[in-house]
Order: sequence, then structure tokens, then C-alpha cells
Amino acid sequence: EESTIDPTSPFPSLLEMKLVETTVESGRKALKSSIEAISASANNNISNNNSNSLRNKFSVLLSHAIRKYQSEILLLFTYLIERKCLFSNSNSSLSESLYGLKRSSITNKGEIVPLTKSDKVRAALFLAVGPYVKEKIDRYYEKIIRDKRISDSRTRTSSNTSHIVQFDIQNNSYRYDREGNGKKNYFHKLQSTFMYIYPFLHMTHEGIHVAYNFAFLIGKSMYYNPSLRILRQVVRRTTLADMNTNNKITTTTKSTNLGAGSKNIAQSKTTINNQLTTSAGAVLSVALLAGWIGQLKHEIRRRRRRQFVIEDSIMYRNSNNTTTTTTTAGGTNVVS
Repeated sequence: EESTIDPTSPFPSLLEMKLVETTVESGRKALKSSIEAISASANNNISNNNSNSLRNKFSVLLSHAIRKYQSEILLLFTYLIERKCLFSNSNSSLSESLYGLKRSSITNKGEIVPLTKSDKVRAALFLAVGPYVKEKIDRYYEKIIRDKRISDSRTRTSSNTSHIVQFDIQNNSYRYDREGNGKKNYFHKLQSTFMYIYPFLHMTHEGIHVAYNFAFLIGKSMYYNPSLRILRQVVRRTTLADMNTNNKITTTTKSTNLGAGSKNIAQSKTTINNQLTTSAGAVLSVALLAGWIGQLKHEIRRRRRRQFVIEDSIMYRNSNNTTTTTTTAGGTNVVS
């Protein structure tokens, strides 16, 4: 494995890039586990005895938000982390910085130049949105396959018992026929088309990645994957000149901050006070809004339960009246 690493080359080896990919996947799993742990902690804080407390309402709201928007929360955190790392002195993603790598842009003339602000934003978006979109498409395909298997199982069951259903209750047989015809609508045709082309799309995606990896391995391409070519960015090793440049930038920034620090003390204090006041007002507003939403949900549930009780009582009375009328018509006296 060590023979695949060329220390004189400005570009990393295939082994180093594979390690970067493994680190990205491990980091996503760790971040996802952390989000799930927060959701589990919120579920444990939910108490049935004190359902009107602010803490209980916040725990319910947090647990529901994480359970429904877990992928979007992971997308947001990934983008913020990668953006922070790209805008630091390392000029690389989090996983790339762990292996001493950095990103640079390729001009139209083939020159390697530092990343601009727009290059860093686009790179952070690709690093966050790419895995999110792929995960959503894979889950949607798995959902369609699972629903199709359930539907096929129900169709076989209904076809085996169709004569029984028609003999007992005729309306149910008509409902089965109607549901069978409804599966031929436009939406189901799109799903069938997606089921047909998804394996080819997945195979093409993986094949393109393998081709880019092989070209990168034999030195025919500077781009490790298609996303780097789209961004016109390359991943290279951090050199001694890069380290010296970063040290000079850090020293200059510190000296500038120290010179301007004495002039901005009063302004910083005023800004801090204003930020504290604004934060306190925002927290209070969010707390009041959460309490109002929880009270509104509680009132809606209470009214729904009351409406269900009223409807059940009316249906019970109507069924008793129907039974009394039928029995009286048959010549039997009913004592109520």
C-alpha cells in the first residue's frame, strides 16, 4: 500500500482519496447517530403526567421535527460544517483537512489557483446536497419496491377469494375492480418507468465513478470524481509554501486585530448588550409561540374527541331505533 503513495507528486494517491471517502461516510453516520440520540433524549423527556409544561411541549416539538426532517437537518449541519472548513485557512473539506489535503481551482488555461469565495460555496453545496439527493432517490426506489410487493400480495389474496367476496357482499367486489383499474393512472406509470430506469441510472453513476477513479489512478486525469470536474477543482497535498502563506496571513490578522482592538472595545460592549437583548426577546417569543401552538393542538384534539363521542352516540341511537322498528314489524314486542 505504501508503494502507491508518491511523496513527490502534488496530487494524493488513490488510497488517500479512498480514505477520505471512508472518513466522509463515517462522519455522516456519526452525525446521524448524534441527531438520533437527541431525538431519543427528547422522547425520554416527554412526560404524560405534566403534558402542559413548556419542557414537555418543547420535547414533543423537537422529537417530531427530528423524526420528520432528519435528512434535511443532516443536510444543513453538513453544509455548515463543510462551509466552515472551506472558509478556514485549510481551504478544504473536513475529511480532506484530516489527511493534509486542500482544494484548488483550475482556470481555463489549466493553471492551479486558490479557491474564490464562490468556489468554496459551490463546493460546500456539492458536498452536502449530493449525498442528500442520492439518499432520497435510493429510499424512494426502495419504498416503491416495498409497496409493489405488498400490492402484489394483496392482489393475489383478493383474486383467490373473489368468488367468496362476490357471494357475501357484492359492493366489495366492485371496490376491488375499481382499485385494480385505478392503478393504471399516470402516477403509477411514472413509478413503473422510474422502477425500470433506476437500475440503469445507478449502474451508470457507479460506472462513471469507477472510470474517473481508474483515470486518476494511472495519472490520466487530475479529477478524482465527476463532481470535481463539474466544479473545476482539484484536491492536492498541502505544501510547505502553503503552510508559510497561512502563517503569514494568521500573523497579519492577529496584528491588525490587536491594533484595532483598543478602538472597538466600547463598540463591542454595546454590540454584545444589543445581541443579548435581541436573543432574550427571541427566546421569549419562541417559548410563547411554542406554548400557544401546544395549547391549540390540545384544544383541537379535545374537540375532535368530543365530536367522535357525539357521532358514536348518534349512530348508537339510530341503530337501536332501526332494531326496534324491524322487530316491531315482525310481530315481536320490544320493551325498552
